[in-house]
Amino acid sequence: MTDFLQFSFDKFDEDGNDELSFMEFEKIFANFIATSGSTMIKVFDKNGNGLLDKAEIVQVRLSVCLNL
Repeated sequence: MTDFLQFSFDKFDEDGNDELSFMEFEKIFANFIATSGSTMIKVFDKNGNGLLDKAEIVQVRLSVCLNL
C-alpha cells in the first residue's frame, strides 16, 4: 500500500484495528460524495448559477453513460 493510501486508511480507521467498520467506511463514502458532487456541479453547471437544471442533468447522465 502506498504511503498516501496508508495515511488515508489510517485517517478513517478511527479505532486503529486495521479494519473499517461500516461507520468508518460510511465516512469515506460521504466525503467522496461531497467532493464529487461539488466537482460535478462545477463541471456541468454551464450557466454558472450553482445549480444543475434539467438540461445540465441530462448532460451529466450522457457523460456517465458514454464513459461506462
